[in-house]
Amino acid sequence: MRDWLYASKRTDDRDTESTPARLVLEIASDLPDKYGVRTLDAFQLASELVWCNEKPRNRPHICADERLGQAVSDAGFEVISLYSL
Repeated sequence: MRDWLYASKRTDDRDTESTPARLVLEIASDLPDKYGVRTLDAFQLASELVWCNEKPRNRPHICADERLGQAVSDAGFEVISLYSL
């Protein structure tokens, strides 16, 4: 993922605006090391963090994946497990 992010930055050097997609890529690149999530889970969590301006406190996240649920909880979201419904 880091190689992809680096290539993306190289090809778009003229673009100085931070788009939501670029923010998702930048945030997602650190999440596997930080929370132990897989690549697609990192993109999902990064998308949610961009959506809430990186202020996830008590925002709901409905989840059926234990690993992603733990990462989302560690990031500050309120996890609603499908298994507990």
